[in-house]
Amino acid sequence: MSNKSSIASLVLLGILVFPVSSIAAADNCQSFLLSNGNMHIPIEIEGEEYSAAITTNNIPAAISQGLVDVLGLKERINPNLRIVSDTGRDRVFRYVTGLPVNLFGLDTNIEELAIVGDDSLYLTISLRIFSGLLVQINFPEKKICFLSRDSIDLRSAQNIQMDSSAASGTPVVFLTLNDEFDTWLDFQPALSIGLRVDRFVASQLLLETTKSTANAESDFSLGVIDNLTFGPYELGNIPIQFPKSGVRSNLTERQQTLTDTAIQKDRKSRGALGIDVLEHFIITMDLELERMHIFAP
Repeated sequence: MSNKSSIASLVLLGILVFPVSSIAAADNCQSFLLSNGNMHIPIEIEGEEYSAAITTNNIPAAISQGLVDVLGLKERINPNLRIVSDTGRDRVFRYVTGLPVNLFGLDTNIEELAIVGDDSLYLTISLRIFSGLLVQINFPEKKICFLSRDSIDLRSAQNIQMDSSAASGTPVVFLTLNDEFDTWLDFQPALSIGLRVDRFVASQLLLETTKSTANAESDFSLGVIDNLTFGPYELGNIPIQFPKSGVRSNLTERQQTLTDTAIQKDRKSRGALGIDVLEHFIITMDLELERMHIFAP
């Protein structure tokens, strides 16, 4: 709810419901772990603790096939939806419904979770579900906090150009690469590298003519760019991935996106900004109103 004087509850895109007074208890914050380049928070299901990875995907919540099997959940299919990966592969949208969980110390119910991934036991939760609140991620101290809009004047404080992807509505931010190439990239803390870009950006940065490495089992080659400008900060020697020759790329559309999303904007993302860059900052953002402030402590 956007009226900050009358916030009574936090509605999470129809997926989760928390009372704001409860989520604002303690100090509004939850510790997270960084594991394999991903942010993880604990989530309890049927008395057992599991790990939920934090994303900014337009899939609000997802569950691995392995956890579906362990919990004995009934799978459903929506034939009108497909999930498209960042290399263009697509699969039918499978999901489960009505999963009681304890998240951030509160009992709630997730009405729909997409089935993704493998036999590992995990879930993903998108920050986009926290509509109406400011999300602050303190990467150095590994804390994520949820604040009311009136706690920070983010309109005045914002120092990052932020928008939404034309394909899915996921958050995108503006950066300059190697002092000369400006682009919009998805804000994606679940990406376990500095940058991932499409082949157009790779060609503009001359990545294929410089020294790069490639894992034979990966669809991406790995290179390094000299510098990256992110708002008022400049970072150097940034690892960057780009699709191998012949690999179909969906990076200008969005990794893990639902194909029926209709966004009325024309902002085009050329890839994603990941954890190797984000881990240096305290980031405060309003995903609904598209405002962001970063600070390097």
